[in-house]
Amino acid sequence: MVRWLDADPALDLLYSDEDKLDPAGRFTEARWKPDFSPNLLLCQNYVCHLLTVRRSLVESLGGLRPEYDGSQDYDLVLRVTEATDHIAHIPDSLYSWRMHEQSAASAGDNKPWAWLAAQRALGDWLLRRESRGGSGGWTEEGAWFDVHRVRFRRAGEPKVSIIIPTRNGRHLLGRCVESVISKSVYNNFELVVVDNQSDDPDTLEYLATLPGQVLRYPHEFNYPRQLNLAVAAVDCDVLVFLNNDTEVLTTDWLDRLVEQAMRPEVGAVGPRLLFPDGKVQHEGIIIGAWRGHANSVEWGNWWRMGDLLRDVSAVTGACMATRPGVYWRVGGYDERLRVAYNDVDFCLRLHQAGYQVVYEPDAALFHAEGSTRGLVEDPEDAPLFNERWRPRSSCDPYYNPNLNRNRLLFRVEP
Repeated sequence: MVRWLDADPALDLLYSDEDKLDPAGRFTEARWKPDFSPNLLLCQNYVCHLLTVRRSLVESLGGLRPEYDGSQDYDLVLRVTEATDHIAHIPDSLYSWRMHEQSAASAGDNKPWAWLAAQRALGDWLLRRESRGGSGGWTEEGAWFDVHRVRFRRAGEPKVSIIIPTRNGRHLLGRCVESVISKSVYNNFELVVVDNQSDDPDTLEYLATLPGQVLRYPHEFNYPRQLNLAVAAVDCDVLVFLNNDTEVLTTDWLDRLVEQAMRPEVGAVGPRLLFPDGKVQHEGIIIGAWRGHANSVEWGNWWRMGDLLRDVSAVTGACMATRPGVYWRVGGYDERLRVAYNDVDFCLRLHQAGYQVVYEPDAALFHAEGSTRGLVEDPEDAPLFNERWRPRSSCDPYYNPNLNRNRLLFRVEP
């Protein structure tokens, strides 16, 4: 801790990885954490141990508050992270949490009052946010006991333009559109299909009766250009890019995406995507892993990260929500990345501009990846992406260098 503080005296909060020490003296349950993830912090106090905070800042914020006993450190971290962004993470286990039958290290429900105190701390965080002009909200139980779910209140029902690029594949497009119309409880949306040289009679007949707008793109395939033209043609509050080989699973998928996309600090949000057989396809994107530039990841049993709202480096353009102003502020999609990596590149530019990119686990869709055009990349896409971002040169900040980057990640078997 001292070495890190000596290296960067401006740091106000510093935390490390941790593990647990069982009664037999064995180290277990290593918690390799991400760098600072404000959205994950709203689900649980993942910062926890070992924690070092600048004393003068703690004192200026009123110190630890006894009314949050059981989660007094969580309340403190929430308040500190509102006051500073000089935060760093040491990717090394500097703390071992002793386990015994009555400890929270063994089971979170051993101390139910701690969970209730954490809920109060989150409620106060929302009130402070609202007092500063941000969106308020409320708290709910999370995916399991001992975690939380913060919901953000939005003003009315912002208009959503759902942009679906397609070429032929009437059966795919029809299933996608029908699922959006029949399963979405959110009503204020329009469908905008971008047709790239469809010549199949069934598809053309379907497009002629589509309950939405059809934009023609009679040129060689260029996914970013199709999106840029569509975004320029619509007037809305929220954009949702949706592949034609997706199918809605959760009826409130659009509510959840809009809720996150309308937060001013969020640049893009993506849902959980499943293969048609029910296996996970996408729970966020990790940069520079598994011999590639960027890969969707299934987190499996690893601290159930796939069940938690959290920050990610990128989400897939197969289903992504953003705001038009944000989209154009970073220049839209880069049309030089004709097939691959354009969504990841967009998200990384959002980070550069100071926005968060968020994974929303409670919105879910099927995604039959590559059903329309296969999984072929343009040969120029990867070199351009690599030259711009150098993905293998450093660890993804929402991953951890103690974890293996050289294999498919988190396919954890029971």
